[in-house]
Amino acid sequence: MRSSPLDGVFVHVLKHPSANPNVEDINRQGQVLGIFQNQYIAVQLLSFFDGRPTNVELFPIEYATNNQMIFYYDDIEMSFAHEKMITDGDLSRSKFEQHYGRSQTGSVKVREMVKK
Repeated sequence: MRSSPLDGVFVHVLKHPSANPNVEDINRQGQVLGIFQNQYIAVQLLSFFDGRPTNVELFPIEYATNNQMIFYYDDIEMSFAHEKMITDGDLSRSKFEQHYGRSQTGSVKVREMVKK
């Protein structure tokens, strides 16, 4: 497994690509561990119940660029976003993605980060 600039960031993994996700779209949550074989993003999954680590799962690297993953600077931002989805019904993109310029079609900058 190689390191990448995404290592350590937190992530919600969606059931399907979505530019305007809601809480029902979230399939998994966790923290990025690294890139595996230049094809997968390794994610330490975190329990929705208490936030403790559960399993490590590999997701296709395309998830990072096709609006199927939402990245966060830390677990606090991720938790806040989840609560916002519950109360407001949808989610504006995270501060991490606003900083790195993700658009509805996927971010060139996030794509570049994954490939580094």
